[in-house]
Amino acid sequence: MRSTTDSRSNFSLDLAILSDQVSEVVSEIAGKKIQDWDANLKAMGMDSMALLDVLATLEERFGIILSENNIQEFYSINRITNVVQEAIRAS
Repeated sequence: MRSTTDSRSNFSLDLAILSDQVSEVVSEIAGKKIQDWDANLKAMGMDSMALLDVLATLEERFGIILSENNIQEFYSINRITNVVQEAIRAS
């Protein structure tokens, strides 16, 4: 598995690995394993404070900067993965 340092500098970070890492963060903060990566996280009980925690954890893990406005896009693990992938490419 690649280190997070590699993920910042390697634009070709495997999407499956990135999705797994995002899923780990979201599941840890949600307190339960999220199986459906298209599931609406707010409908599953994640409030905006939990999503801010997800944002901060992802910033730290991947060495990226995300706007708090990105929270509006944090409605599923797949969408969060896309946001993180875009931020990695931009960094």
